[in-house]
Amino acid sequence: MADQFAQMDANNDGVVSREEFMFAQMDANGDGQISREEFAAAMSGQAMPAPTYAAAPTYMAPATTYAAPATTYAAPATTYGAPATTYAAPATTYAAPATTYAAPA
Repeated sequence: MADQFAQMDANNDGVVSREEFMFAQMDANGDGQISREEFAAAMSGQAMPAPTYAAAPTYMAPATTYAAPATTYAAPATTYGAPATTYAAPATTYAAPATTYAAPA
């Protein structure tokens, strides 16, 4: 039974979709192709059983609740500090230049 399910599950998603089921019903020899004879037999109703459905389809979207995710924004604990710096000007002595004034000759 698992082998038959695996043959019908063409895309290997673990579920046999309606399309996969219908294809498997039409592909009588299981070669992965539908020949003219298989197609004609399926269309005439010889090989295909009438599909049965468990429940009538519903066209209403499921109830959805929209809520923003709980998010907390916090900056990381960071300490900013400048390195210790001492500013000192070099010792400078300011003196007027030595100037000699002489009378004009």
